[in-house]
Amino acid sequence: MTTPIPTLPVPYYHRDGITLYLGDAAQIAPLLPPSDLLLTDPPYGLNIAASGKLGRSNLRFTKSNWDKSPPAPWLLDSLRHKAGAQIVWGGNYFQLPPGKGWPVWHKLNPQGLSFADCELAWTNLDTVARVFTWSWTRHRSDDERRKVHVTQKPMALMNWCLDLAISARGAVRSVLDPFAGAATTLIACLRRGIACTGIELDPEICKLAAARLAAA
Repeated sequence: MTTPIPTLPVPYYHRDGITLYLGDAAQIAPLLPPSDLLLTDPPYGLNIAASGKLGRSNLRFTKSNWDKSPPAPWLLDSLRHKAGAQIVWGGNYFQLPPGKGWPVWHKLNPQGLSFADCELAWTNLDTVARVFTWSWTRHRSDDERRKVHVTQKPMALMNWCLDLAISARGAVRSVLDPFAGAATTLIACLRRGIACTGIELDPEICKLAAARLAAA
């Protein structure tokens, strides 16, 4: 009996070089061609989504268990091999090789909030540690007034990451985000004319991501 050859599913969203798949990164990513840059924000395994809120914020989100555990080390390793340049947010939570320079997002959180003061990204870029200062309460744009994802990253942060990669490696023509979430990476690439492929496991989040892409 012949074993069927795995094929990519029909994209959930596709436009101008931006492709979003609904499904498991472990199953879809191996079928994708290599990219210039892996830029992603995987689940940290903190179970943040289970409460439906973020710290002491008044924002509410649909309760879910997608952040119950981090990706398996073998999965992150295989994803890193899909791109020459790699930036992985929450890198301090994962088993990754030693890194020379760590991108840091300084959040400027108001005093008294339970959120972390900063977040770290692991990268294989040949760069020194860099700090990006940006606040949700002070700097967010009009299209980010209402966060649609509990761990949504700001557009400015992902643009900064693209600039880091371009500065270190030269032109970035294609990006992979296998934990697409609210599609911030994909939208940043869309606005800069960079091809980007995203994968999102949660159907509700994928629907929200596609709506953001359609409006971008």
